Amino acid sequence: MPRISTALAVLAATLAACAALAGVASAAPRIDPGGSGTTPPRIDPSGAHGASSSVSLNWSGYSVSGDTYKSVTATWTQPAIVTRPAGTYAAFWVGLDGDGSRTVEQIGTMGYTYAGTAYYVAWYEMYPAAMQMLSLVVRPGDLVTATVRWTGSTSYRLTLVNKTTGRKFTTTKSSLKARRASAEVIAEAPADGSGVLPLAAFGLATFSACAVDGGSLAAAGASSIDMIESGGSVLAATSGLEEDGAGFYVSDERTAPNVSATGLQNSATRGWTNAPVSVTLRASDGAGGVALAGVYYTIDGGATQTYSGAFTVADASSHKVRYWAVDEAGVKGSTRTGYVNLDLAAPTSAPGAVRVARGAAQSGSTIAVPVTISDPLPSSGTVKLVTRIVGGSGKTVARATRAGLGANAARTVRLRLTSSLMKGVYTLRTTATDAAGNPQAAAGEARLTVR
Repeated sequence: MPRISTALAVLAATLAACAALAGVASAAPRIDPGGSGTTPPRIDPSGAHGASSSVSLNWSGYSVSGDTYKSVTATWTQPAIVTRPAGTYAAFWVGLDGDGSRTVEQIGTMGYTYAGTAYYVAWYEMYPAAMQMLSLVVRPGDLVTATVRWTGSTSYRLTLVNKTTGRKFTTTKSSLKARRASAEVIAEAPADGSGVLPLAAFGLATFSACAVDGGSLAAAGASSIDMIESGGSVLAATSGLEEDGAGFYVSDERTAPNVSATGLQNSATRGWTNAPVSVTLRASDGAGGVALAGVYYTIDGGATQTYSGAFTVADASSHKVRYWAVDEAGVKGSTRTGYVNLDLAAPTSAPGAVRVARGAAQSGSTIAVPVTISDPLPSSGTVKLVTRIVGGSGKTVARATRAGLGANAARTVRLRLTSSLMKGVYTLRTTATDAAGNPQAAAGEARLTVR
C-alpha cells in the first residue's frame, strides 16, 4: 500500500486463498498489505533524521523519488515472525510508486499471526486494485528475489523468485494511473479498514542486491525510512547502506544494547585509589540483537568520545564517567554512570605536645592527645590514624588506631596505658593513611612529658 495509508478492504476470495495456502480455516483474519484510500503527506520532522532520511507510520526501508523510474529489484531472506500476540503482520516488498503518488505496483512476501501460529504468503498488488495472493510457497529462511519492471506504455511485469525452492512467479499487469514517481524496497506494517495493523515481531530483515533502474540504491540517491508509532517511538529502524550501496537491514528490535564497565566505582565518595585507572567498556545487543554501531562515553561532562579500547584516567579527582551504546538499528541503550576516584597526595598528621602528672600516667589511665589531620584536595575524605607513645629506647608503650576519621580537622585521640609511665619525656608519634592508600611520608611527632 502507499506510504502511511490508513484504509483497505480485502475480498473474500483473497481470504480463502490465503487460508488455503496457510492451512487455516476461512475465519482467518482479513489481511492486505496493499490497502485502499488516499496517501497522506509524508511525515518528515525537520532535523529528526537528517536530510537523507525520514520516518513513516507504516514503512521502513529505502525509497527514492523525484524522477520517473523503470525498475526496482531486491533480494531478502524471509524473516521468521514471533507467533504471539495474534493479529500482527509484517510485509516485505519492492515497488514502483506509492511514495507521494496514488498507485503502487508492488510484489513481495508477508508473515502474520493467527491463533498462536505464524503464516507466510506471497502476493502482488496493483494498488488501488486488491492484493492478489500467490500459490508460490514461502517459508521462514527462504531466499526470495522480487522485481517490478515497467515494460512500456501502461504495462508492468512483476516477478517473485523463491531461490530456496527454485519456484518462480511472474505476471504482467496494466495501470493507467501509474506515474512511476518513486521506487522503494520496504518492510511494512500492513493495514486494514481500521488503519495500520500491529507490526509482527520479525527481528531482522536483511535486503541485498537492491537496485533501481539497474544501479544501486546509493547511486539512485535513495533515502532511508524508519517506521514509528504515533507517539514517535521507533518500531522498525533502517540501517545505513552497505559498502556496495545495495544492501541494508531493517530491525524491529525493541531491546536496547547493554554496556558494562570495569574500573569504575558506583559512588563518587567510595573506592578511592592512588594509581591511574584503566577503564574497559563491554557492550552487547543480546541474543538475536543486531550489530553495535558504537560505544560512547564522556568524562566529567566533556565531549562525547567513541570507545575504541581501554582508556586511562590519571588525573587526581573524582571523575564522573557516563557511557552508553547504540546498535545499527539506531536503538540507544541506557546511559550508565560510574566514577574514577583518584587521590595521589598523601595526608599528614601532627600531634600536639602533652604534659601530664605522674599520677595520671598509671596503668589503666587514658592520655588525651590532640592531633591535626590534613589531606590535600582532591581528598579521598577519610584517614586511618595510628597514634603511639614511644619511650626513650624506641619501644612503643601505648598505641591507638582509629579508622574513618575525617581529614582536615583537629581530633583528640585517647590512648589507654597498659603499664605505668615513669617520669620523663616520651615521643608522641602519629601516621595517617588515606582511603586511597596513600601513607604519610614522615610521622608527625611531639613531646609527652610525665612530671
